[in-house]
This record gives sequence, structure tokens and C-alpha cells, in this order.
Amino acid sequence: MMPETYRATARVVAPDAAHLRLFQSADLLKEVSQQLNLPEKLAARYGDSKPLENGRVEDIMRRSVQVQRVSGTDLVEISAYSRSPVECSEWANEIGEAGVRRDRSVRIAERAMPPLRPSRPNKPLNLALGAAVGLFLGTMAGGVGAKLAVGFDGRQ
Repeated sequence: MMPETYRATARVVAPDAAHLRLFQSADLLKEVSQQLNLPEKLAARYGDSKPLENGRVEDIMRRSVQVQRVSGTDLVEISAYSRSPVECSEWANEIGEAGVRRDRSVRIAERAMPPLRPSRPNKPLNLALGAAVGLFLGTMAGGVGAKLAVGFDGRQ
């Protein structure tokens, strides 16, 4: 059973593609990590008694955050994933704000809000696919059973 994961997305206006590197830079992630006290929070989550090293925190952040340009616009989406809806919105917002502090040509277009429902796993999709596959397999099994009862050559 997959744990429920939430996604929050902040949008910033960034005039050129070079800003994608800004939001993914090690310096910015380290600043966000310190601002949100992530070494201690993540250590508590993973059962470590001492704060996590910056490299490990950066690795966790890189796996939990996606930065991408919205095609045809000046917008950059910063999406953060977490098991906590509040945490993912905090991460996305703080990364956006750190980018604004570093480059004044960047501005916040839309702050991330804590999501109401998890983004993963997609339970309605999983249930619909499971029902469709079950119906198909049940129909096939019924057809094979009927053929076995009658015989494959049509004689009983």
C-alpha cells in the first residue's frame, strides 16, 4: 500500500529560462533548508538523533521538488511533494520566496496552498482500472469455463 502523498504548487514569474537553475541551485536549497529548519525536522522524521547533513537534506529536497517552466509563458511552477499537505506548501512557497530574495526580476504569481486531497496514489483511477481488468478477466474465465463445459470442438 503506497502512502498518501500531497502536492502543492507555487507559481513565479521569471523572465528567462536561466531562472530554472536558480530554483534548483544548491545554495538556494540550503537557504530554504535552514529557513525551514529541515535538518532537525527531517532527522526527527527519519529517527536520527542529530540533525541531518546538508548534502542529505539537499538530496531529499531534490527528490521532493520539481521545477518546470509553463510553456509559452514567463511562469515557473515549483511543485513540492510530501506526506503532509502543509509541509509541501511551505516548501514550494519558501523556494519561490528565496528566488525572489535572490533576484528582484522574479516575483510570486501564485502561492501554494495546502492541498485538500492527496495527489498519489490516485484512488479513483486505481479502482476504475481494477474494476475494468477484473471485469475483463472474469469474462474471459467465464468464456473458457463455458468452452470447457461444451468442449472446444462443439461436442459435449
